[in-house]
Amino acid sequence: MSSNKQIVKNASQGYGYSYSNLADLAKAGIEIPVMKTQRVDGDEYVFALIDGEWIQGAKVIEMEMKGMNAAQAYGSALTYARRYTVQLVKGIACDDDDKVEADGAAKRVDNKNSKLDFDKIREQLDMLDDIESVKAYYEELKKIHQSPAQEKYINGMFNKKKAQIAKD
Repeated sequence: MSSNKQIVKNASQGYGYSYSNLADLAKAGIEIPVMKTQRVDGDEYVFALIDGEWIQGAKVIEMEMKGMNAAQAYGSALTYARRYTVQLVKGIACDDDDKVEADGAAKRVDNKNSKLDFDKIREQLDMLDDIESVKAYYEELKKIHQSPAQEKYINGMFNKKKAQIAKD
């Protein structure tokens, strides 16, 4: 599911920092998944279709931007959320910090060496059929060290399960 790698340094500049846009990710060989936006508890999130499953990604956060009208500000926020959703679901880092590139390998959490097994988590969630059991399992998993990307991925899995239970 994830490639766990540092990607592309990019010439894209904006707001005082460099970043990798979706085109840069695609040029680096990262498959950009199908994405949609959806409201969850009143907030808008980007979801990515991975292996037939919708995974919750980044929250769309609109801010007033000087020189932008409302549509432009929304488009900017949506693009930002899509970019970070791709990074999340693909397990990649896109930054332009040479120190992070040099030192970061030891600090980044590698999903393969993590104590988290997402397939087993998914299997366990599939067996649960009530909200209280889902909450208890979530609390159990919170005790295991998680990277921010892993935490977001797990939150998406649990939100999907809670929605499924509520629907049933």
